Amino acid sequence: MKTLVYLFLASLMLTPQASFASVEQKVCAVFFKKNMNVERMRSTIDEFNCEKGDVLYIRAEKNMMGIAAHVCVLETLISATSGILCEYRGEVREGRRTEDYDLRLFRKDG
Repeated sequence: MKTLVYLFLASLMLTPQASFASVEQKVCAVFFKKNMNVERMRSTIDEFNCEKGDVLYIRAEKNMMGIAAHVCVLETLISATSGILCEYRGEVREGRRTEDYDLRLFRKDG
């Protein structure tokens, strides 16, 4: 399985794409725990020293796509059962709240 992930990452590095063109780009593998709110996402990404433009390999206990929506350049998302690959956008997007729809992901206490 690891070999498959490494081959997949290598193929991404060899594929010429404008959004993946940085010379200083590195792979930043991040594991997110359950019930991540925006503040926890920021601190987790800071803990792993991810920088804007890095290839982000996201693994999570729950809601990988929700996390990716906050941290990825959406046009670069590649989803697999073991995780998500994308380009890190350099910051964490805030979530939009409505009165009748509140996700645990957006709660301050979550």
